[in-house]
Amino acid sequence: MDPAAQRCLDSVNWTSLHHAYGEATDVPDNLRALLSPNKSDRSDAYEALYSNIFHQTTRYEATAYAVPYLLRILESPTTPAPASVINYLVDLALGIPSTFLPQGVDIIAWRQRARKINTPGYENEYNAEQDELVSQARDENQRKMREYVRRVGLERQRRDAKYELATYDAVCVGVPLFQKLLEDEDVEVRAFAAYALAWFPGEGAAGRNSSSAVALQRVLDREDEDIMVLSSAIIALGLLNGCWKDGGVVSERTDDFICRLREYRASTRPSLVRFAAAVSSVRLLHYLPEDVSVLASVLANRSFIPKSDAQKSDGLGFPFHDGDLFQYSGKALNTLDLEEYPGVMPTLLDAFPRSGRVEAFELAEVVLELAFGPRPEDKDGRPVESLNEIQRQTVTTLARLGMTHWRGSILGDILQEWNIPGGSRDECRRYIGLPVGGKGEGSDEGSDGESYEE
Repeated sequence: MDPAAQRCLDSVNWTSLHHAYGEATDVPDNLRALLSPNKSDRSDAYEALYSNIFHQTTRYEATAYAVPYLLRILESPTTPAPASVINYLVDLALGIPSTFLPQGVDIIAWRQRARKINTPGYENEYNAEQDELVSQARDENQRKMREYVRRVGLERQRRDAKYELATYDAVCVGVPLFQKLLEDEDVEVRAFAAYALAWFPGEGAAGRNSSSAVALQRVLDREDEDIMVLSSAIIALGLLNGCWKDGGVVSERTDDFICRLREYRASTRPSLVRFAAAVSSVRLLHYLPEDVSVLASVLANRSFIPKSDAQKSDGLGFPFHDGDLFQYSGKALNTLDLEEYPGVMPTLLDAFPRSGRVEAFELAEVVLELAFGPRPEDKDGRPVESLNEIQRQTVTTLARLGMTHWRGSILGDILQEWNIPGGSRDECRRYIGLPVGGKGEGSDEGSDGESYEE
C-alpha cells in the first residue's frame, strides 16, 4: 500500500465512528482489501462496504471518513479495477445516482432542503403530521409503531441529511482527480471519470465546476473513436450545463456544446452516441424530433444500441443509470409533452407483440407512466369514460396480449398500480370493452412465440 494512503487510513480513529452495525472498526480492513490482487477478495470487500457504511444507501458517521482513502488509492496507478472505485465513490455521494436522472444534481436545492429539516417550522409540521397518523391508527400495535416513528423519525431525518451532504462534499474534493482520469489509458476509467464529473456542478456562477466542462469538452475533441467514453462525456456535459442553465447562467461554452450536439445526432453516428445526444438535448431543452425518435427507438427495440457498444468485456458497462438505457430513455421522454410527438406512443405500443414477458412488463410500466403520469397515491379506481384516446389505446394493447403475458399476476399488478382493473385478462378486457373468454381468434405469434390477439 502507498505510504500516504496508509497514513490517511491510520489518521482516523475508527473506534469513535459508527456505521450500520455499530463501531466502524472493520472499515480499515475492508478498505485495504480493495487493493487485493484477488478479484474475489475485492468483491467481498465491496460487499462489506456497501453493507456497513452504505447500508441500503444510508450514509453514516463513518462514511465520509472513508472517502479520502478511496480518493488516495484512486490516484495510484497500481490500484486494481479503478473504475469500480469511482463507481463506489459516486454511489456514496448520491445514494442511488439513477434517481437524480434525467435532471442531474441540484446541490443548491439539496442544501436548502437539509437546512429546512433543522428549522422549528419543519419540526412543527413534522409533529403535526405524525400526530395525525397516530390518531388514525387502526389498532394498538399500529399506534405504538407510529408513536415510535414520531419520536425518532425527525432526528433520523436530520442525521441522514447531515451525513449525506458530508459524504457528497467529501467526494466532491475528488473532482480534480476525476478530471485527470479523463486522460487515463484505460477506456473504462475514462468513461467512469466522465460519469463522476456529471454529478458535481458546483454552486452558482462563481463557484461552479466550470473546469469540468472544459475537461469534458477536450474529451469530445479526442475521443471520437471510443463510443463509451464519448457518450459518457456527452451525457455528463448535458447534465452539468443543464444545472447551470437552470440557474439562469448560460455560457458561450454551453451554446457551443448545444451546437455540437447536432453532429452527434446524425444517423451515421453509433446509436449509443445518438442516445447520449438525445438525452443531453432533452436536458438542455434543445431537442429535435430526431432526438425523441431515438429515445422511442431505445424503448421499442432492445437491440437498437448494440451490447458491444455499452459493455466492455469483464467491465462494469455503461455508467449512467447502471447501463439501463431503457429506463433512462423512459425518464427523458417523461419530461416531454408527447402530444407534440404523436408517433411515440404508437411506436411503443407496436413493440408489445414482439416483446418477451419480462420485456413486456418493463415496457408496460414505461408506457403507463407516459400515458397516465406517475403512479397515483389513491386507489379510487379509474372510470373507463375518463380515459383519453392514448390511454384507451394503451390499456387495449395490454388487454389484447396473449395468456402467456397474462400468466401469473405481474401484468395485472402493474395495471392496478395505475388503478386499471387487472385482476385477470378477462377483467381488463371487460373494462376496456373487448370480448372475454377463450384465447381469442386471429392471434399472431410474436418473435419469441408470445401470442397477441389481433
